[in-house]
Amino acid sequence: MKPAISCLSVLLICLGAASVHAAHETQDPALRQRAADALARLAPLPLAKGSLPQPLVEINRESADRRWVIGSATQPLPTMTGVDADQVPLSRLFLARQTDQGWQLALEGEDSFAALLEAAPDDWLSADERRAWRSQTVRAKRLAPDATGLGLPWQEGAAWSMTGGPHGYSGESQPYDSIDFAGGDGRVLAPQAGVIYKSCLRNGSGLVKLVHDNGYSSTYYHMINLNTVADGQRVAKGAYLGKTGNGLPCGGSTTGPHVHFSLIHQGKAEPVNRKWLGGWQFFSGSRAYQGYAARDGGRVNVGGRLTHYRGGGDPAPTASRRR
Repeated sequence: MKPAISCLSVLLICLGAASVHAAHETQDPALRQRAADALARLAPLPLAKGSLPQPLVEINRESADRRWVIGSATQPLPTMTGVDADQVPLSRLFLARQTDQGWQLALEGEDSFAALLEAAPDDWLSADERRAWRSQTVRAKRLAPDATGLGLPWQEGAAWSMTGGPHGYSGESQPYDSIDFAGGDGRVLAPQAGVIYKSCLRNGSGLVKLVHDNGYSSTYYHMINLNTVADGQRVAKGAYLGKTGNGLPCGGSTTGPHVHFSLIHQGKAEPVNRKWLGGWQFFSGSRAYQGYAARDGGRVNVGGRLTHYRGGGDPAPTASRRR
């Protein structure tokens, strides 16, 4: 039995090693430039005062022949202290194909992303990835449904604090697509099943993204002790993502241990105003970090505690339920 066990162990180790995908910075200058240019078109205005580091372009997944890439383009920020605001780097995933004429590249949410997705090799992207990404492609201009189909990013039945109401990735920036949460056991959990990708992995922290299969994506910043799930794998609702922290792997600022939760719809930053999450409907204030959450006639302001309710209050998106 010992030889059989040994062979099986080696086989499992090899299979595990082959399936692991982790983001790494590209060494291809042409790919780096194409991704950086695409990100610059998304945010033509400065994201922070002073000079910014060069954009970070990473490869999350690539085909065996290295001609197809799912990657991330991120604009790191200076690490800021003493700032009374929560600032996070702008980041987007992209799909790219290398041709004889160079790299064809599209950011999530761009019209050309769908064409690249359909042309990608069948034996490269998994069925889970294709389903999730197809839901993100823009087939017609429409408003995102208020019913996101997502829970809150912690255990159902537990109560956490809303430490920062709706705000943008750099505080006052529009749209207000983000909310800050903290409390409980600090374990950040997937609010719905999705395909996971990580960027800016440094010092046990990173920027985590879940691509759900209903047109929505969600992102998470400042976490520590991240999970070890490989990029491109599907995680279940309630799966562990990381713990609340002060992580600044790609710079920015933080006002205390928490998770910065952001909402994206079909590749575009989506305002959280009027959106349902975990049985609560969220409303923006007149300024960043203000606002409140409402349920059954009750209201919780910033600093208050929100219980994560199971199902019920936030039905899955449908074509008929729109703003």
